[in-house]
Amino acid sequence: MAQLADCWRRGGPDAVADVLRHSRDLRGAELVRAAIAQIAGFDNGQPLPPVPAAARDRMILLDIIIAFGQIEAARACARACYPDDASSPNPVLTGLNHLQALLGHMPALPEGQADLADDPTLDVQIVPRPGADRLLLVFTGGAHKLNGPLAVAHRWLCRLGSHIAYLRDFAGLHFLGGIGSLGAGYPAMIDGLHGIARSLGARRILCLGSSSGSYGALNCGLDLGARRILCLAGPTVLDGAVPLLLERHRLLGPDAPPLDTGALDLARRYAAAERRPRVRMLFGADNAVDRREAEHLGRVPGVELVPLRGIAIHGVMAPLIAAGGFDPHLHWLIGPGALTRGPRRPT
Repeated sequence: MAQLADCWRRGGPDAVADVLRHSRDLRGAELVRAAIAQIAGFDNGQPLPPVPAAARDRMILLDIIIAFGQIEAARACARACYPDDASSPNPVLTGLNHLQALLGHMPALPEGQADLADDPTLDVQIVPRPGADRLLLVFTGGAHKLNGPLAVAHRWLCRLGSHIAYLRDFAGLHFLGGIGSLGAGYPAMIDGLHGIARSLGARRILCLGSSSGSYGALNCGLDLGARRILCLAGPTVLDGAVPLLLERHRLLGPDAPPLDTGALDLARRYAAAERRPRVRMLFGADNAVDRREAEHLGRVPGVELVPLRGIAIHGVMAPLIAAGGFDPHLHWLIGPGALTRGPRRPT
């Protein structure tokens, strides 16, 4: 997908078509061609072609359109991609339903802003905001997303009036092993993130994390002196995950800096800190694992727990947005009066 997205950015549909001619994945090539047809229909104001029948194919179709940076075309396509049964426990249907919710409620771009051209091969992507004095660090989860594609989440975050740095941990170490492009190891990552803030002229650091990225946001935010941290569910103690972390760390090779496994309990770290960020943790009230993780940290002063009633899933962003409850938490994170509204979309 990354190669095709790069081809699209460089040469549009013709460049992608050249690659597809040599593809052995016939079904995948068919879905890419279907995505191109959806984009062309949207751009030309024509009725969109029928979407595939299978929910998994519909999900892939939307992912391709988003990967090509055609966010408004993806929104239009999503209207025709409703799952057969949105209440089904089938994870594919659930994921499709959530992606449609994000696209359906996605705000318009503020004037002067651009959609994020997300490159999934990059572990650091910086979106500067001229004149801003805040840097928002976005720690993605294990799927390298923020409860959904970064290009879609960016529609909410670009309204915050801050610089943004989107971060991925390709080692799967909850950011404990650092970020490759910032140097080897955790200390190099912290130094690198401080350097990004200085280069942008940011005087305040804010953090946002989802799933395993919430642990990274909390852990790194403490060491960075972040003002506030917003977490969309996620772990707060990794003591039981040490064998898995060490196994993943070994994959980095013998020259990788050692992994500190002696301070994996964030409640202890935060309780011992002289200064700590204000933290707000959102989690599904009916998700026992996420509730337990949040309550573990919630005993520390300055940590606010927000259980979301009626939600049992781990990815809380889509249902929260569908209920109109996401913006207030962004207001809290960034400060009052900071959200920028885009032009009203025609109905």
